[in-house]
Amino acid sequence: MSKEFPRTFIPTECISFPRCGHHALTEVLRFYFAENFHYGEIYRDGARIGEGSSTNWQKNHDFNLDTPILPDRNYIVQIRNPLEAIESWENLDKRVAGRVVDTCEHRIEFYANFVKKWIYSPVPWRLVVWYEDLMARPVATVTSVIQFVTRTQNVDVARLQEALFEFPLERRTQTCPTKYNKA
Repeated sequence: MSKEFPRTFIPTECISFPRCGHHALTEVLRFYFAENFHYGEIYRDGARIGEGSSTNWQKNHDFNLDTPILPDRNYIVQIRNPLEAIESWENLDKRVAGRVVDTCEHRIEFYANFVKKWIYSPVPWRLVVWYEDLMARPVATVTSVIQFVTRTQNVDVARLQEALFEFPLERRTQTCPTKYNKA
């Protein structure tokens, strides 16, 4: 790998509304950054960005909307059309738990408050990544993410293409939400 392309990046907290492509983006970045990518998921392994931790990419859904906004990290905020995200979340519940765990009304309220905090409020060092952009324009969108987390314009396009070949970013379904009537 060429030394002109940075392989390390500023610790980044990935704040993701559920079902907005977090794992898809993570796999591409894990391939691209290789041994310099250190993933942490606070829900499973308690890994957090901070002193003494090698974690530099931390997953967080901020379910309680109480995650502090700190100046020592980047924030990638992943979001999606709310109807698609909420229906996908319900489908995940059905697959994993065998039932829908929460009400649609509560998830809509959570979505509104999530967007209010993470999109409309001032957050330093934040990049918003729309699921729809990630799926429709993966090279351009992931290039923006890499430039943001490394704070440089230099991107190893060949390496990124390899990552996207290994982990293609494609919508799993091409339809609109099915729970809702449409003309």
